Amino acid sequence: MKEKNILITGGTGFIGKELIKRLLNKKYCIYVLVRPKNRIAEERFAELSEELSIGEYEKVKLIVGDIEQKQFGLSDSAFVGLANKINRIYHAAASVDLTAPIESLRRTNVFGTKTIIKLAKEAMRSGFERLNFISTAYVSGKRTGTIYETELGSKRGFSNNYERAKFEAELLVEKAKSELPICIYRPSMVMGDSKTGWTTAFNVLYGPIRLIYYGSLKIGPCGSYSVVDPVP
Repeated sequence: MKEKNILITGGTGFIGKELIKRLLNKKYCIYVLVRPKNRIAEERFAELSEELSIGEYEKVKLIVGDIEQKQFGLSDSAFVGLANKINRIYHAAASVDLTAPIESLRRTNVFGTKTIIKLAKEAMRSGFERLNFISTAYVSGKRTGTIYETELGSKRGFSNNYERAKFEAELLVEKAKSELPICIYRPSMVMGDSKTGWTTAFNVLYGPIRLIYYGSLKIGPCGSYSVVDPVP
């Protein structure tokens, strides 16, 4: 049996960073997929290591790759080599831009997921344990009422392209369940730490909360029946 190795995509993002923090104390080697973006990947990885206080003794390794590229931009041998190393995948990389064009979101959220599934299938040849896919509660789109976890439908449509792209990604993951051990997670609006409130991203509800705190927002578009569903 190979050493316990985990691949995390989206490791420089909000959820990805929290995953790394919680896995650091385990007996795992963590591979973090980082794309160059506007700077070299090594710089982004160095910033991540400093922010999370990752010491030299920690088993955290950089994989330079782009989720939007075929095989992350890796050669065939490098892609297969990565698959042979890993036991688990946490796929947290995603574009969360609610206003982006659907094709742009599909490149990251759908095509990226397709590549992750390909990697997991290759890893099944040598002791792969599980693909953990970070989805969203909003794959339910505009549906209302009680929605069961097995009900993945789109008859009511979606509120934005992000929801549609994540729904399409989940369709791929559901289809792959016949060949892979998979767990799907559907968080709602992700907020900071449940005890300290610490966060690296002030998105979603933080904007309105800040406006309320500074007295700039006197009236909110809601009623006593409104439900807000953040998850720490």
